[in-house]
Amino acid sequence: MPELELALTDLGRHVEFPPTPDVTPRVRERLAERPGSRRGLTRRRGLALAFALLAVAVAAVLAVPQTRAAILEFFHLRGVTIERVGELAGRTWSCSSPPTTKPASIGSPQT
Repeated sequence: MPELELALTDLGRHVEFPPTPDVTPRVRERLAERPGSRRGLTRRRGLALAFALLAVAVAAVLAVPQTRAAILEFFHLRGVTIERVGELAGRTWSCSSPPTTKPASIGSPQT
């Protein structure tokens, strides 16, 4: 491999490259043509950064269970709690109205 490296180094010394043009005046011209484009880019970048920071802050607040519960309670958003038990104690009902003993009147029986 050193032989190849030496050959390429020697080749690089003998190759004539064209002169590098000075692009500074053309770049300054193009920048002068669009005076407000950089400001818009900066404004969008700042807005994107603000939204990202807001998302991180909300995620950090919602990561703590007590804080999340307090926020959900404040906005009256309650979740469902499911509790598993071995067996039910007697015939307790979890609905707000007690069950009726008579059947609901849906219609007349058909014969």
